Amino acid sequence: MSEDDSFGLVGIASAGPIIAGILMSLSIGNTNVEIAEGGHSSALLSAITNVSFAIIPITLVFYLMNYKYFKLSKDELKEIFIGLLYSYIGLILFLTSVEGGFMELARVMGKALSDSKFLPLIAFVLGLLVVLAEPAVAVLSEQVEDVTGGSIPRKLILRALSIGVAFAVMLAIFRIKIEGFALWMVIVPGFMISLIL
Repeated sequence: MSEDDSFGLVGIASAGPIIAGILMSLSIGNTNVEIAEGGHSSALLSAITNVSFAIIPITLVFYLMNYKYFKLSKDELKEIFIGLLYSYIGLILFLTSVEGGFMELARVMGKALSDSKFLPLIAFVLGLLVVLAEPAVAVLSEQVEDVTGGSIPRKLILRALSIGVAFAVMLAIFRIKIEGFALWMVIVPGFMISLIL
């Protein structure tokens, strides 16, 4: 599979879970859903559990498909296994640091800023910065620029994604602050347009 094909495949594969999430939230409606906190004993144990549920099924499916169809050499399988191991350890370290440090910081900031009239503006700025700080976005923008032969420049992609995420975070704040504000009325039409495109 070429890089051009895999780029589109990732986009199509992402659409299914997003549609399922939208349909689920529409079917639930405005019922009070409680989220249990403190369901794990430590940030490390939580990270190991979450990463295991993410990586192990993919690994099993890959090795099953390799046994049936791919028939890769032992050297290639060794390289893939080492890459999966690095991903596993890296994700555990990342999620542990996020859960142990950044989540608590986010809770403290959220409580301190909850009554601020500038909260939507702060959310907009944070949305802009989050996209620019995300390494995967830099890789994505470079791939799009390469695939399109430079007709869609990297800077344009970064600007569009930054503005889109900034508005999404700001709308999420409006959803919390304004009673009766239906976020799905904004998300569903936008997502349907992007899906058609």
